[in-house]
Amino acid sequence: MNMTHWIISTDLDGTLLDHQTYSYKAAYPAIKECVRQSIPIVYNTSKTLAESIVLQKEMGFIEPFIVENGAAVYLPKTLYKNYIKLLFSQPTSRSFK
Repeated sequence: MNMTHWIISTDLDGTLLDHQTYSYKAAYPAIKECVRQSIPIVYNTSKTLAESIVLQKEMGFIEPFIVENGAAVYLPKTLYKNYIKLLFSQPTSRSFK
């Protein structure tokens, strides 16, 4: 069985959030559809950890994210086991030359 797992990786500030208003209203239908289909949205932001946690709760999803322009990656405790299992459950054919 061929299973494809999708992940959306995006910038938050000015992309997922409106550049002028910092609202996610325009992106909300897409966010809602991703949540419905269990497609993770992993974003990078200049915001702090605390700001990002609040924002994810408001938007209605909890996923890993990158804060302070790449200073740290946050993987919520509630997702840790699922992500570790996903990362290491399938053999890879990566090669570095």
